[in-house]
Amino acid sequence: MTNDAPAPDRRTALADASIDIVAEHGLRGLTHRAVDGAAGVPVGSTSNIFRSRAALIEALAERIEARELSVAASALTPTEDLGELLARVARFAVDLVVHHEDLVRVRFTLFVAWPERFVPGHRRFRAAAQQGLAAAGVVDSERAAERVVDHLDGVMLHAVTVRGGQAPGVDELTDALRRLVG
Repeated sequence: MTNDAPAPDRRTALADASIDIVAEHGLRGLTHRAVDGAAGVPVGSTSNIFRSRAALIEALAERIEARELSVAASALTPTEDLGELLARVARFAVDLVVHHEDLVRVRFTLFVAWPERFVPGHRRFRAAAQQGLAAAGVVDSERAAERVVDHLDGVMLHAVTVRGGQAPGVDELTDALRRLVG
């Protein structure tokens, strides 16, 4: 049996291992040596690629954004049907919480520690939401996108913390987003 998917490059594999470490041990557990062990590479491999802790964290942040964007791709495709758009966005948020809980948890951990690092990604996601809402005919799409993205972040944060991985239903979340959009 063969796997047709290409093996991730070393940088990607190390960044993915970093996500696993932070998810399990928090930021204190994130060391070059810990990443070497989690990735199954020789000691010193991570520090050869990421010379500092800051470089390792930057790679970790980039990988989180890339993985979340791969999940979000279909959600952000513009449509003139507002209901369809909001349902796709709701499914995206629920999918992240249900199938990528560690990714969401690590993003919020890093967001609190280094908010400035995540501001550009947050703005990119909000801009994509704004474009989608505008295409669906929402008049004040900029303000609506801000409300939608803020709500989604809150829902996902609570789902991976106080609700123990339980996301709201897609229909429930879609209805909440519809009310926010107005």
